[in-house]
Amino acid sequence: MTSNLAFAEWTKVFGDAAMTAALLDRLTHHCQIYPFDWESIRLTESLQRHGKKRRKRAVAAPAPPAGANKEADQEGAPNPS
Repeated sequence: MTSNLAFAEWTKVFGDAAMTAALLDRLTHHCQIYPFDWESIRLTESLQRHGKKRRKRAVAAPAPPAGANKEADQEGAPNPS
C-alpha cells in the first residue's frame, strides 16, 4: 500500500480519529514502512496540467510498533493524540 499522506493526515480522510488509529494499527502491524522524501512525478505533472502549485507537506514518520503506545481507548485501539 502506498500513500502521499503522512499518518497524521489520514484523519482528514476518514474523519474519525479513533477509527483512523485502529485502521493504521491493523495496516502497519506486520509491515515494513519505507518513508520516501522525494516528489511524486505523477502528482507534479497532474498539478502542472491543472495550473496548480504543489503545497508543502510534512514528511511521513513511521508508525510506532504495536503495543508501544501505553494509552489506549476502551476498545484497545491506540490513542490518536
